[in-house]
Amino acid sequence: MRAKKIQDEFRERTLIAEQGQELSRTAFHALAVTEKMKRDAYTIGRGIKTGVAALFVMAGAMGVIYFRFSHRVNTEARRTSAVIARLNLGLMRQEDLIAQAHKASDAMARA
Repeated sequence: MRAKKIQDEFRERTLIAEQGQELSRTAFHALAVTEKMKRDAYTIGRGIKTGVAALFVMAGAMGVIYFRFSHRVNTEARRTSAVIARLNLGLMRQEDLIAQAHKASDAMARA
């Protein structure tokens, strides 16, 4: 009877040890999965940060390019306006000269 009790106790302890071992394996597996998820999240986070930084750099470069071309276009527009104004002024002078020539021609024809 005593030997059976010891044997039953031994079986119970063996079962508890096996369950503890299985629980340890499960916990270790869960820890490994958690670590992999942590590494993946870190990699994704780093990729997102890199992407956002690249996006800001590109936006900044586009802004600089836009303002440089905008400045150039404004400068050219002012130059063009100045040339047109000078041409109009010259055209008015030519019209005045033509009008004076017509007056002089009419005056000579009357005389």
